[in-house]
Amino acid sequence: MNRKKGIWQLVLLVVLIAFFAFTAINGLGSDKSGSIYDIKQGLDLAGGVSITYTVVDDNPSSEAINDTKLKLQKRVESYSSEA
Repeated sequence: MNRKKGIWQLVLLVVLIAFFAFTAINGLGSDKSGSIYDIKQGLDLAGGVSITYTVVDDNPSSEAINDTKLKLQKRVESYSSEA
């Protein structure tokens, strides 16, 4: 009797895993909600962050630009080693 119960539990477990795998791939309903294709990727998965700075002054000196580059580089290096 105990062996039959174990087999039924195993069959039920396999059916549940198959159902959840099917749902994860295909989703539920006509709008396919809950599928793996419905997941919105964040910035870390979609490719990171890009920041663009623009110069406000009409004619900045090269010293001011280099100083700004250095400051931005130092700021980014404190957050990440892949700057």
